[in-house]
Amino acid sequence: MMKVDVVLLTKNSNKPVLRLVLESLYKNVNVNRLIVVDGGSTDGTVELLSKYPRVEIHYDANGTRATSREIGIKCVETEWFLFLDSDVVLCKNWQRIAEKYIRDDVGAVQGRDVPVRSPEIQDYFYAISRLKELIKVKSGLGMDANARGFTGDVLIRTELVKDIKIPKFLHIYEDYYIKRYIERKGFKWVIPKDLYCYHLMGDRSHRIKSDAYMAGYFCSMLNLYKLSSVIGGAMGIFPKVLVALCMRPNFKMAKFQILRQTYFFVGFLRGYMRGIKI
Repeated sequence: MMKVDVVLLTKNSNKPVLRLVLESLYKNVNVNRLIVVDGGSTDGTVELLSKYPRVEIHYDANGTRATSREIGIKCVETEWFLFLDSDVVLCKNWQRIAEKYIRDDVGAVQGRDVPVRSPEIQDYFYAISRLKELIKVKSGLGMDANARGFTGDVLIRTELVKDIKIPKFLHIYEDYYIKRYIERKGFKWVIPKDLYCYHLMGDRSHRIKSDAYMAGYFCSMLNLYKLSSVIGGAMGIFPKVLVALCMRPNFKMAKFQILRQTYFFVGFLRGYMRGIKI
């Protein structure tokens, strides 16, 4: 296997899952250097990471995921490099599998995101998936992380992104911007069926307001959805939640999903009214 630099963004990531992430990384990837870009951790994250082999720490305390990814990219020295999230556990032989799909016209090889969700997300996902199966509906509002470009575990051809300038305000959806940037250069973003990671998402209820609002706002700026689709999603959340409650009586799930959809709609509407597209 070729040696690759690995770029890992962190901020207060010193949780049991981080050790699993690092264990899977060093077992399944031929790590040249682990380039850590830390957003100002105060929980011992940097101290933990410093104990591992070939680690290089950089800081971006006042930045966003966009600025942190740029810092990481600038430090890369290998022909290909891996973006790895701090809550992602790689499948066995991750790099060996990924290298099978490298071709002259391939710019990135992404592992599929297999979410390990908290109950308020998983129960809703299960119920809505079952509902769609029953009524044979495949469409719906929401872009799957795998389709939009997931940077949790993706091998990228370095030369294609060395000159990238990600808008600094893209604290989320910077992954979609990177994918679009590579594809606009004429290269493929490949997502093989046999390459994947477990995304240990945990409880995100405390971030629902900021995450959902900013997701809606940036979806508008990136022109991912039509306004009519977002309005339809906002109107449809209540009957969907009622159905979900019948299948999985989890009231925390109902509150979480209603708030998520509401904040997403408000964020999208604000972005739509500003009329800024990137």
